[in-house]
Amino acid sequence: MLRGIALWVLLCLCRFAHAQAEPLILNITLNGLSKGDLEARLEADIYWLDADALQDMGLSEVKGSSQLFAGRRFVRLDQISGVKASLDLDLLQASLEADPALLPLQTSHFSQQNLIQPWQGGLSAYLNYSVSASRDMSGQTGLGLAPVLNIASQGWNLRSRHDYQSQGQGWLRLDSTLSYDRPDQMMRITLGDISTTAGALGRGVSMAGIGVSRVFSMQPYFETKPGLSGGAPITSPSKAEIYVNGVVVKNLDLQPGMYQFQDLSYFSGFQDISVVVRDQFGNRQVYNLPYYFDDSLLKAGLHEFNYNFGAERKEGFDHYRGLAFSGLHRYGVGDYLTLGLRAERTSVHQSAGALANIRLGDYGVLGAAVSWARNGNDQGQASLLNYRYEERAFNIRAMLQQQSPHYLPSVFDLPVPARNGSVGFGFGSQRFGNWGVDFMRQTGGTAQSSHALRLGFSANPVRDFSVSASLSLQNSAAQGFVNLTWLFDGMQTLGVGMQRDELNRQRINAYYAKNTPVGEGWGYRFNTEHDHFGASLDAYVQGRFAQSQLIAHARQHDGRSSYKVAAEGAVAYVDGQWGVSRPINQSFALVQSEGLSKVGVTQNSQLIGHTDEDGYLWVPDLSNYGQQQIALIQDDIPIEYTLPQLRLDIMPGQNMGRKIVFSARKVRAFETRILDEQQQPYMNTPLRLMRPGDELFAMTDINGRIYLEDIVPGKYTFEIRTKGISCMAWIEVPDMAGEVLDLGDLICGRGA
Repeated sequence: MLRGIALWVLLCLCRFAHAQAEPLILNITLNGLSKGDLEARLEADIYWLDADALQDMGLSEVKGSSQLFAGRRFVRLDQISGVKASLDLDLLQASLEADPALLPLQTSHFSQQNLIQPWQGGLSAYLNYSVSASRDMSGQTGLGLAPVLNIASQGWNLRSRHDYQSQGQGWLRLDSTLSYDRPDQMMRITLGDISTTAGALGRGVSMAGIGVSRVFSMQPYFETKPGLSGGAPITSPSKAEIYVNGVVVKNLDLQPGMYQFQDLSYFSGFQDISVVVRDQFGNRQVYNLPYYFDDSLLKAGLHEFNYNFGAERKEGFDHYRGLAFSGLHRYGVGDYLTLGLRAERTSVHQSAGALANIRLGDYGVLGAAVSWARNGNDQGQASLLNYRYEERAFNIRAMLQQQSPHYLPSVFDLPVPARNGSVGFGFGSQRFGNWGVDFMRQTGGTAQSSHALRLGFSANPVRDFSVSASLSLQNSAAQGFVNLTWLFDGMQTLGVGMQRDELNRQRINAYYAKNTPVGEGWGYRFNTEHDHFGASLDAYVQGRFAQSQLIAHARQHDGRSSYKVAAEGAVAYVDGQWGVSRPINQSFALVQSEGLSKVGVTQNSQLIGHTDEDGYLWVPDLSNYGQQQIALIQDDIPIEYTLPQLRLDIMPGQNMGRKIVFSARKVRAFETRILDEQQQPYMNTPLRLMRPGDELFAMTDINGRIYLEDIVPGKYTFEIRTKGISCMAWIEVPDMAGEVLDLGDLICGRGA
């Protein structure tokens, strides 16, 4: 009996021993990527993997046959759902090939980001002036003055434009505004004179009041139109090439998983887009993603608006009367649909309407607008429908508009058709030029019924030469023109044109022009013309200088002549410094080449001018909220000077100024020979030069010489510790610059 009990206990112990799983470590490769080591269990020739560790390695969910070991969940290697597994026992390595849907979702955004923030801080100001003298064809002379005052700080901008003419007009204030910008929200608040944006079938209202608007241009890389978004499953590390119309626009390195391509944007029209994916084994897969882009649509969820309220501005500029309102709001309902509402009101005119833009898949965009208006006691309505389709070498366009007689205010004493429409198409190629055909018709209303056919052509048959022509047939009359243009040296142009109107009257003109440089220099245009009134000559000359510009214009016609000459410039202030420059159109910068003079300054690789004796140059033509590059010309910098940077990318705010400093330092360089106590050079020996706050390491050459530069004058300790050698000595750098200083021989004795 005791023997039977012993055998039973032994059998139980054997079964228990068999049930114990053997712990081991496996190296895991997931879809071709090494994920490191993972704890596993071996039981009865079955391998089990730690489920939580697999999730940490990138599997979104781990399903399959599982059991608990020491309270933790392990899954059977060969039964993980959606995963193919192989095991190399010699290397203790498990290779897992997971369905891309089980791997992390990865996204690649094609939209560019604003890496540069717009200028907002600091105080800047400028006063533009234009002083002119003129004589008209009747012989009357006059003087003119056109000042513009602009002050900007912390996102605020005060701007006021004026004009004075001694003959008749007198002094006029054109407009005065105070605005505040929030570039991060693309929002602008405006106080003062406002000219509103009306939208389709609306008309702008001039008023003095307050306006709130969204200004997308504050973030120049922000895409307002819908972009292409697509996806692809990536099973192993791959490379992707994004093609637009057969041209590579971007390369990507892709990791395994579901990959989303978002916000790919391009020029308006139908674009043939494809994604070519090549994995590490050379396998190639192509995803075709054609898409139609259009600027009239807004991204889903995006709002565009402007709301304005105040007093209507009447003729005479400084006369305001009656309440006025103008509002326009558009919203991207989806990437295929943008809806909008508009309204405007003055003391004599009220109008409201609705807008819509619809993308018809890959077949173009349809636009529609309806509107109602009241003008005094009269009411009217209007509607508009247009269609546009574009691709690289072909486009189609169509428009149909209807409006009732009283839709427009009576102040617009113009013939208005009740219905008008047009349809046209265009096509072109580099070889055959660009062609366009349009048919137009209008009927009813106060306008004469008519129909017209217009043919257009333009081409560049050879380099630097272009031709354009147009022929219009309206009712029974024909008119058209032909223009020929030659471009020389990228700056000079010669042109000849001939035009015939519907009354069979002919006009011929020829001109020769030189473009005014972006920076300093001269430009001109000379034009001669002959028509049924006689012959005329025109001459225009402009000179741009560092501190001003001069303009002269003269015309002679039928024995009479006129002229106008003007001197223009600006007085500017920024960061505590005043100066004078050419007129400032929007924003400006004061460039300082600190410590250097007569250094060339470029804007977007175009020469603007040279810094003066004090190292300053005013750059007056920076565009608002546009990324631009300001740089110094390296060849103008003496060799003994060094600068931390020669180029700076900037983005001005609204009519703002900023000081840009390029700091130059003279290079202090010296060389010396390090000898031991026996006057033998330390050859190819490292040494350490101890400076305040840091250390500088160098190595002697085969002759024991070292060369060091950009060392502040002073006395320094240097030390040699190598291959049993230990020595220390002093080196003194004098306060001199220019040529490399030879400090002679220095003795570094061992054990010093």
